[in-house]
Amino acid sequence: MASASGPWEPLLAHRPRVLVVDDEPDFVEVIEDHLMDHELDLRSAPDPEVALKRLSEAPADVLLVDLQMPKGGGRRLLAEVARHHPDAACVV
Repeated sequence: MASASGPWEPLLAHRPRVLVVDDEPDFVEVIEDHLMDHELDLRSAPDPEVALKRLSEAPADVLLVDLQMPKGGGRRLLAEVARHHPDAACVV
């Protein structure tokens, strides 16, 4: 991997870590299929509770979040991520 400097250096120091959070397994599979060839560390979670557990085990650089989920929904997850993982980017 090429040497990086500037604001991208921390991101390029490792494989970007992506957490897909969605309660629809078929949608998660489609997203993972599209991203698997891009040298990413891909993980998924079926709901916000599992997503927060996964984030506590290993941080993510980017979260792909469904807003319409049971167990607190994506909005609660976004609030928790902003509070406890402010460096993570969230895509809704």
